[in-house]
Amino acid sequence: MNRSAYAVMILLILITGILKGQNFNGDSAIAVVNALPLDSTRIIELRNLGMKLEEGDTLKAKQIYLQAIEESKKLKDPIQLCKSMHYLGNWNFNLSHYEEAEKIYRNAYEVALSANSKNDQAILYNSIGNTYLRRNVYDSALHYYIIAVDFFEKDKNYRRASLVSGNMCGLYGERSDHKNARLAGERAVNYALKSGDTTAIGRAYSNYGNALYLDTLYEQAIDAIKTGLPYLKAAGVKHFIQIAYTNISNCYFELGTYQESNVYADSCVSMAIELGSPINLANAYLMKGRTMIKLKNAAEAEKALISSYEYVEKDGSNFLYKTYYNDMAELRFLQGRFKEAYEMRFKRDEYNDKVKDEEMSDKMSELETIYENEKKQSEINKLESEHIAQAAVIKQKNTLNLLLIFGLVAVGVIAFLYFRNTQRKQQINQQNILYQEQEILRLQQERQLVATQSILKGEESERSRMARDLHDGLGSLLSGVKLSLSSMKGNQIINEEYAMLFSKSIDQLDNAIHEMRRVAHNMMPEALIKFGLAEAVNNFAESLNETGALKVHFESYGLDQRLSSDQEIVVYRIIQELVNNAVKHAACKNIIIQLSKNENIVNLEVEDDGKGFDATKINFAEGMGFRNLNNRVEYLRGKMNIKSESGKGTSVFIEFPVV
Repeated sequence: MNRSAYAVMILLILITGILKGQNFNGDSAIAVVNALPLDSTRIIELRNLGMKLEEGDTLKAKQIYLQAIEESKKLKDPIQLCKSMHYLGNWNFNLSHYEEAEKIYRNAYEVALSANSKNDQAILYNSIGNTYLRRNVYDSALHYYIIAVDFFEKDKNYRRASLVSGNMCGLYGERSDHKNARLAGERAVNYALKSGDTTAIGRAYSNYGNALYLDTLYEQAIDAIKTGLPYLKAAGVKHFIQIAYTNISNCYFELGTYQESNVYADSCVSMAIELGSPINLANAYLMKGRTMIKLKNAAEAEKALISSYEYVEKDGSNFLYKTYYNDMAELRFLQGRFKEAYEMRFKRDEYNDKVKDEEMSDKMSELETIYENEKKQSEINKLESEHIAQAAVIKQKNTLNLLLIFGLVAVGVIAFLYFRNTQRKQQINQQNILYQEQEILRLQQERQLVATQSILKGEESERSRMARDLHDGLGSLLSGVKLSLSSMKGNQIINEEYAMLFSKSIDQLDNAIHEMRRVAHNMMPEALIKFGLAEAVNNFAESLNETGALKVHFESYGLDQRLSSDQEIVVYRIIQELVNNAVKHAACKNIIIQLSKNENIVNLEVEDDGKGFDATKINFAEGMGFRNLNNRVEYLRGKMNIKSESGKGTSVFIEFPVV
């Protein structure tokens, strides 16, 4: 071994020690690598150094990758240049600079193409597909994945074929194409088993299990993920072990086996603490909190959720905030702290709106990206057409062929314009038809709503008239009869037997007057007209409590200003209908009525602890009660959500705007 080779070997050993050492010093490592001779070994070590620097100093890592690119150019080594550009693209990708990453990957692909490196071309196709996946441009991502996996399969590079198939599995899952997601997951597992690579096998089973979980095949998902878990542990890839624990815990949670879910939630928390990532810690503690709520362990649930909030704040994701406040609302209901639970639900709804806004923004970005990609592809096609035409002109070198080419191009343009114009007309016709159908549907819905409004107003008007007639007419008449009988009793001398009969008749007349007033009150409560909705509902609840058969809790917030009389009457009827249904059918002991107004939105929630029912089998068209309920909600221009499970009570949530 000559002295130069020996010195290089010593430097490589020193570099390895620096990169693997716990007290990593970036400047020292850079100095050591720069002391190496300018060759492919030095460029490889520069890339390794850049990967290490990305863990703490991303800007310095970028400088190292740029240095590797420049030195590859000096060496005129296209393979090292391609790989160094790929690393720079990965740097941008990890920082979510997906457009810039795609640009660098494409330039690297051109270098790989010039070097005829098929393997690097396929790797770059997969990377380009990843940039499209992150931007939700699924068709383009799928196009590049298919090309990449086809090459790796032919090249028998099963480890990379498994990796790309796993990406395809995730893509189909995001599009809710569960059948293709499962097929891609199965292919990823088969490729991984052929490769024999421990990490690839573990990741493939994990991806396949996630596809089964999204398809609600929870037991199969658990089997798949548990099959891959020993491989992940053997490979020591903690990030993927964390994902596996999370997915298993979620599966058991969905199956209702909360003890098993809690076991894996604990494992998830432990692994998240090792990783130290805020998003992993937030999700782990939230999962722990949810399982504790289901296990009715409020103390442990609160401990886990409080721990999660620190990491939810660090991550700052609106989705995590929404999940946190939703779980806290469930916990507060479990603790019987209903007011706080309601406040948590308001915060959950606030962040839910933010999540929807983000989804809309992502959709707009996706459409913009699709447009830009189509524009780029059009430019590429145009350049390729010009190149072909120019090559033909140079080859043939005669005017006749040149004129022929231009003639063909002209015919093609005319045909294209004609075809495009025809397509445009068809699209306009289809849009007009669609618009007309939508307009007809809108008018039908408005007509139905007006009819419903008229019926409800007629019903309430008739109720009010009958209540007034009962109270003013029959009520006054019965009171007069009672007064006359009472007067006669004092002025007439009758024996004891007839005196008792006379008194009994007056008592029965009292009962008739009381019953008549109760009927009139139910038809149109006086408190509703004089004092408003909250007071009327409170009186209604107290009247039920006086019976002793059940306990009705009523809470109201933000109803300082009254609603319109029409809305108050309809809401009161809805509450009557829901409470009467609970009393008749639910066999409940407690009913909670919550009524709140936030700005121009009113929320009504009625819950009971009765026997519940299968909410999926509700048919609003058949049951008279549900049909009336649905008609009144439509009259309010609101929306209704019914949640119920057998043995777990019923919750009805209604939301409508203030008119």
